[in-house]
Amino acid sequence: MSKKSTVESMKLSAKKAHLFADLFKTLYFPVLLLDVFGGIVGIVWLIFAGQFKFVLFSVLLSIFVPHILTLLEIPAIIICSFLEKKIPDSIISNIFMIIASAIDSILICGYIWIVVQVVISYGNNTPVSVVPYLLMGYGVFTAPLQFMLSQENRLTGGNAGLGTYVGLIGAKGLFLLLLFFYFFNIMNFSLLVTIIFVAILVLVKHIISRMLGRSGKVE
Repeated sequence: MSKKSTVESMKLSAKKAHLFADLFKTLYFPVLLLDVFGGIVGIVWLIFAGQFKFVLFSVLLSIFVPHILTLLEIPAIIICSFLEKKIPDSIISNIFMIIASAIDSILICGYIWIVVQVVISYGNNTPVSVVPYLLMGYGVFTAPLQFMLSQENRLTGGNAGLGTYVGLIGAKGLFLLLLFFYFFNIMNFSLLVTIIFVAILVLVKHIISRMLGRSGKVE
């Protein structure tokens, strides 16, 4: 391939990368607004319904979740960083990058699946409608993922990896999808759907990584 063709190919990839970045970062803001609105409505509803203890416990738990998820991801991050320095662009490093992405997606989607199951189970066993529990669950229990994104933005000067945005939006999308399954009484398939969702997230993140490079950032 000629030098001119290589440059043009790089420019095309950069344009595609910016299109992806604009798309996901545009989706991020309405998702954030839905978070805030749903969380506030759910919390106020539950407090007036006398469920203050559940609200307090949920808020306190959400504070610790980012740290727990980060600790669980540390081993994969360390191994990938080591391999990337020692044998960059090798088959082994690529495999471990995919494994790290899979671990991240499994932790996030698994967390969302557990949250939905617990919130629905708890809500169905109280005199209060399950709706405020679901609203608060969406706003409060997905907040830790939002916090993790904000921390990455802080550490990178507002240049968080695009894969992080994909993971956040994907997690919230999975939450809404599982709610759809609940209301149509097909929750028996929720675990299978979550597993498929994990595979899709890993694939999307891998494609983005190939387009943007290891960091997944768009300059």
